Amino acid sequence: MRMSTLTTRLLGASCAGALLIGCLAGCGSASASSDLITLAQARAVAQTWLHASDATQVSEERGSLQRIDEAMALVRTGPAPTPDPQVGEDTIWVAHQSRYPISFLCFDKPAASAGRAMAVEGQLFRFSKASASAPWTVTHQGVLLSLGSRPSLALDSSGYAQIVSPQDYGKFKVSPAQVGRDWGAYLQAANGSDAREFAPGPLTTQAIQDDKQQNDAGVAKHYNYSYAYAPTDDPVDAYLLRDGGALVLLGLQVTTHIVAQAAPIQVTQDGKGVSDPAPGWYHDVTYVALALALFTTPPKDSAVKVTGIGAYTGTVTATGTKA
Repeated sequence: MRMSTLTTRLLGASCAGALLIGCLAGCGSASASSDLITLAQARAVAQTWLHASDATQVSEERGSLQRIDEAMALVRTGPAPTPDPQVGEDTIWVAHQSRYPISFLCFDKPAASAGRAMAVEGQLFRFSKASASAPWTVTHQGVLLSLGSRPSLALDSSGYAQIVSPQDYGKFKVSPAQVGRDWGAYLQAANGSDAREFAPGPLTTQAIQDDKQQNDAGVAKHYNYSYAYAPTDDPVDAYLLRDGGALVLLGLQVTTHIVAQAAPIQVTQDGKGVSDPAPGWYHDVTYVALALALFTTPPKDSAVKVTGIGAYTGTVTATGTKA
């Protein structure tokens, strides 16, 4: 779903349900006759989707992205967003691909219009197509944390990018396949002073601090918070960067369990099983949120740390045990 604003914290959940990609050889040759999709074709696909209605966009999404946006639509109180004619700068990153499934990335920086401030620093979308007869779908969305965090992909002379093959994952400080699991383990350990792998930032040290503040606030209400993190089944893609690192797209499931130690938890508004369970008194409440994230992992010999550069998150279920 194309966002006009980022209204949620990047990670974490509350009782109200608020939530919370040198060392590789070359980066491709000129446009190949066997390519199943060209830069121009990919741009046309992306522009069609970016200009589509909210309902059409969600119907063409898959995985965690679709679950997040379906949940968002379920609890929306106002009208559904209308197609935005102000689609601004877009950058298409396509790798040479001669067999299905195929995919590409689109960086979209929403255009500013009169009387409207820029709400986000840009978003990254992943489009994929399973076969010649299959439709194009969108599996990832990530809102950049800052304009400076826009990734700089390695391109060949024709403008094509390179998807990193799993057999080359060992050339990075942290394998792209491992970044999501390590991120979840880092958050689970809740040790913000651990600087061995991840750089500080909103998806790492700040997320841990947010959870701590939430826990501290819950003490006064005699609530006990616990968290569990697990990688999702969403595709993990890695694209080669100009500095030899990789841009990694991944997904994480965040489960927040709140237990009342004294008086039960009161839910006063119907969160439709998304932002909250039905109104009533509860012994415990569990929120499940999904986070689609963008990380960069540096080359193996680099002193730079794995860095979170963007995310798209949302609570998808809220359940409870009646008191």
